[in-house]
Amino acid sequence: MWDGWPAAGPTGVFGTLERYERLGRMLVATTAALDDGMLYYDARLSAKYPTVEVRVADVCLDPDDAVLVAALSRALVMTALAQLDAPPPDVPVEVLRGASWVASRHGTRGLLVDPDALEARPAKEVLAGLRRHVAEALERTGDGDEVDDGLARVVRRGTGADAQRAAFARGGADAVLKTVGLD
Repeated sequence: MWDGWPAAGPTGVFGTLERYERLGRMLVATTAALDDGMLYYDARLSAKYPTVEVRVADVCLDPDDAVLVAALSRALVMTALAQLDAPPPDVPVEVLRGASWVASRHGTRGLLVDPDALEARPAKEVLAGLRRHVAEALERTGDGDEVDDGLARVVRRGTGADAQRAAFARGGADAVLKTVGLD
């Protein structure tokens, strides 16, 4: 449902702050977004703070998963900042959208899109590649051990989304509500 919003999901490379801001103004001017708050990009600049908001996992069932997402997000931003002089990867936005769909549909129990090879691989391999990609940043923050534990846990038992999919397969919406504590 989230992908139904016209300004939601992964984006192409903006290239400059000016282009990022101009495209945001265009989306508002065309009424695809009512205001900057409706620019639901997977990653966006905060309107209030000098931060990057990563919106790919707004809610985690397990607080430890939220910590894992936060540590990996910080490491990804740090890694991107360290590579500012390098050209960005040439990944079409359609591939990013497809990768997002595959991840939301299959989670860590299936295949994920390897961002380097641009092909489907077992989630465990893709997550290991992510860990290697951000290794230097994790070393600088001291988050490496916690991220390693979190990735191992997610590979072993899955994510909250995996638990919800399994609950739905067992017993429909009522089972999902019990899984998330809303029964």
